[in-house]
Amino acid sequence: MRCIVRFVTSLSFFPLLWGCTQGLRTPKDTAVVGISSHPSTLDPRFATDAYGMRITSLVFQSLVKVGPQLTVIGDAADSWSLKGTTYTFLLKKGLRFCNGRPVEAEDLLFTFKEFQKNENPFRSSLQLLKKISVEKQRDRLEVKLELSEFSAKLLVSDLPMIKILPAKEIQENPKGFSKKILGSGPFCFEKKNGNSYFLKKNNFFSEEQPHIDKLEFKVVKNDFTLYQKMKKGSIDLIQAELPYSKVKEFKKSPQKFTVHEYPGLTFSYLLLNFRDPLIPSLEFRKGLDQAIHRQEIIQYKLEGYGRPATSLMTPENPFFLTSLKNSKASYSQARSHFKKANALGKKISLKTSSHPQAIENAKMIAHQLEKAGLKVDLQSYEWGVYFSDVQKGRFQLATMRWIGAIDPDLYRIAFHSNEIGDGRNRGAYINKQLDNLLDKGLRIKNEQLRIDHYYKVQKIIYEDLATIPLWYDQQIAVVNNRLKNYVPSRNGDFSSLMYVSKDKNE
Repeated sequence: MRCIVRFVTSLSFFPLLWGCTQGLRTPKDTAVVGISSHPSTLDPRFATDAYGMRITSLVFQSLVKVGPQLTVIGDAADSWSLKGTTYTFLLKKGLRFCNGRPVEAEDLLFTFKEFQKNENPFRSSLQLLKKISVEKQRDRLEVKLELSEFSAKLLVSDLPMIKILPAKEIQENPKGFSKKILGSGPFCFEKKNGNSYFLKKNNFFSEEQPHIDKLEFKVVKNDFTLYQKMKKGSIDLIQAELPYSKVKEFKKSPQKFTVHEYPGLTFSYLLLNFRDPLIPSLEFRKGLDQAIHRQEIIQYKLEGYGRPATSLMTPENPFFLTSLKNSKASYSQARSHFKKANALGKKISLKTSSHPQAIENAKMIAHQLEKAGLKVDLQSYEWGVYFSDVQKGRFQLATMRWIGAIDPDLYRIAFHSNEIGDGRNRGAYINKQLDNLLDKGLRIKNEQLRIDHYYKVQKIIYEDLATIPLWYDQQIAVVNNRLKNYVPSRNGDFSSLMYVSKDKNE
């Protein structure tokens, strides 16, 4: 009997080996996307991290949104017009939530009320909203937004953040909504299972249906494991997550993988906490700026997939100020600045996420700062803990990325003193001259005048080193060729997943 058992076991082992060499396959009706961290929440009222915002944009609709080519397009709205300071939006026919219930006037009124609450991180998006009215016009809804004054950023920056919420369902179960979200977008939230988030096609979606039945967002925190899963076939797509050192491995197999390289909207920077005694010193900030040898990090850690940064806006943006240049990296000059700031030999903490690429980048930054005369305590945390610390101001220096900088009003969101606290001025930077310029920028209608105005804004932030710009990340997407019709979006979102498909006969 013992020999028989051994024989059967041996036979069963060979198919397993054969199966591994053939590669794994994902379900034919599902696009599996690898991501490196869990979204902080999928409740669109509070989702401020990149994954939370990207996934909720597949489940929920806003009136308008920024499309793949960085232009404003309708989402729930079919058309819109501006008269004086009042915007009128005519919504699309047949808008329905994933449970089949029609989107009604009460849902829209409830939505704007929710996003105006003090605890909402997007409340500043609606600070100029004076009045909202919703009326039924035959077979569709009409929304009127009356502003207290003109806002140049409403369509580009503000309204895309305001996702249409189901009033009845939230009121019936306010605490449970974040775990079982319900929207009117092209996909419905199905479930969270372990490290995966599952979406399914919204059969009630009023427009063109998604070309794929299901999406799975699989969280893989370890870079090497993510690479292995992509290589072996258990993931269909990695978008802007693959370690740069592994890109060449996929380029070797064009028959199996397609590698997309494109300039993105991701700005990497060193976030400074101005609550700290050292940071308010401009000499100290100049020392930080000149101690960091950006080109070395880009060459040795990013495999050349990056460009030194000077501004939150990327060079492809019409608002980008081209005259800004990086200071010459110099350890001796950085040391001189630190000496003037009485900071030589001082210990400072540098926080980063536990993402391996982030840790490697931070290690090199820490090494460079130490060569310039500081003692650096490098701390890495799991994303949720790290992001919570940043939001609550528990850091001195932190490596960060700003993803999707399109409209220059982002400077107000990032640097206006009114955004300190629950807003996104997480470094507590205060500059009253800048505040005034940022407030005025909201009211400029002429495009060229607006560009010239934000040139002044960028110059102030650059000269005052409100943050330390690092580099612009080159975006890399790797796709298994069984996933068809993938075209990366310039704004870095997941909207292209609407149109991907698989050949179910393969």
